[in-house]
Amino acid sequence: MKTVDCLKAARAAIVRYGWTQRYLGDERVGYCAIGAIHRVTDRVSRRRDAVDILRAVLGLDGKSTLANWNDVTGRTKRQVLAAFSRAIKNSRRG
Repeated sequence: MKTVDCLKAARAAIVRYGWTQRYLGDERVGYCAIGAIHRVTDRVSRRRDAVDILRAVLGLDGKSTLANWNDVTGRTKRQVLAAFSRAIKNSRRG
């Protein structure tokens, strides 16, 4: 599985099962951004690449984590899906 495929599958998991905060997630409650990535691949390098692409499209610096971004009060499922869409688009260019 390529990184772009991991991002697509993770986005699809959030669409199908829902989105959550402060919990990696499962099929009952949905998945956070990182939890969705973990759901679709067990390769550590692929997980890291997917998270790095998301962090880049979100403009997160070295101290900001994807988990913190996902869990911020007021964050929406729509914003998370949009971030995945931008990451997918960017990873196709690379």
